[in-house]
Amino acid sequence: MKENKQQVWELLAKQAIQEIELKFAHALDTKDWTLAAALFADIIQADFSAYGIPAKAMQNGELIGLYQYSFRNEKLVTEHLYTNFMIEINGGTASCRFNFIGNHYVAGLEDGEEFYLYAQYNDKLAYENGGWKINERRLKIFYTKGNASMLS
Repeated sequence: MKENKQQVWELLAKQAIQEIELKFAHALDTKDWTLAAALFADIIQADFSAYGIPAKAMQNGELIGLYQYSFRNEKLVTEHLYTNFMIEINGGTASCRFNFIGNHYVAGLEDGEEFYLYAQYNDKLAYENGGWKINERRLKIFYTKGNASMLS
């Protein structure tokens, strides 16, 4: 019976973690920075070296500020599609790796209206106070196409 409880716990944890990641995509696409901030721990070990930002520990607000800055253009429309979730649970900690496509569009932008990002997030999460929070995020870029300057 104990084994069944553990299996159920892991299944529920995997579903909850996948929902957290999908909520982040929704937060990006709607620019809901309050929702985005609620998905992360107070301190996040972040590695965006693929974008030239050195890996370091960041306060929650600093991390969300990076996203806000990249998405600051009022005309920017995005759609983030997440797939291939690989989630491993280890008690009260977890790792989640998934691929995504970030579609970005700004009408009338001189250097190109579209930017596509094909990438992967590697996250670590911890279960605290009855919920999962992302406490580590690493970005791996596979391929980009279009006008990346719209996010800089």
